[in-house]
Amino acid sequence: MSLEETRTSRLIDALIEDLVPVRPARSLTATLLGWGAISLPWVLLPLLGHGGLRPGAGRALLTAGPLAWETIAGILAAVALSSAGLELGVPGTRSARRSVPLPLVFTGIWIGLVLVGEPIIGEGPMPLGKRPHCFIESLGLATLPLALGLVAHSRRATRGHALAGSLMGGASACLPGLAMQLACMYDPAHALQYHLTPILPAAALGALLGAAVGALRAHRAPPGRTASGDTDPSGRRPSPDTDGSPCRAGSRSDDGRPGRASSS
Repeated sequence: MSLEETRTSRLIDALIEDLVPVRPARSLTATLLGWGAISLPWVLLPLLGHGGLRPGAGRALLTAGPLAWETIAGILAAVALSSAGLELGVPGTRSARRSVPLPLVFTGIWIGLVLVGEPIIGEGPMPLGKRPHCFIESLGLATLPLALGLVAHSRRATRGHALAGSLMGGASACLPGLAMQLACMYDPAHALQYHLTPILPAAALGALLGAAVGALRAHRAPPGRTASGDTDPSGRRPSPDTDGSPCRAGSRSDDGRPGRASSS
């Protein structure tokens, strides 16, 4: 075997040394369905078991009033936020610049309908069914969906991502926010202060956890190794001409002098 073939073989061995078999990323649709199948019962069952829906909430949904349009917009916001969060960092998907604006638009539409839907469409506040701790309930019910979202993202993406965690936190808080619009009093000011505001701390918590997951995965990643098996302190893979072998014919050394081919 020639020197060049030996060096190429050593380089290939070094590059594949730390590779492990991987499975294809689970589809976004399947991941979203699984996330929702667990998150929705987690949010709805405690509310239904403790206080139930606000009187008249079911009728307001069926009559296509402002509450129905708000609910549709909130569902779209939650789906858009979670979809963008689960896609960030996944090879072959859209960049953050292209995937983030749409969820923000849907979220803005939802908040806008909550705030201005009552004076425009004409349905006044409904003080019946007010829950005393709806803010704490909303924030607490967002924890499990957030944790599930981060786990699902880590199984799809190549690295942790603070922005992905923030989007998943926002989507997770949208679910109890939507449920509170049906279980707590219906009033724009109250909804903004106690039902929608939890989206902000949930998004911040998601960003912190997403960054922490990314740092942990980077710390656990195996360092780069040289062709001889020694660890490269910089963590980078060696190039074919920097593995300690003599210079090839026609190449130049660090001081600019032509290199010589060594004999095998």
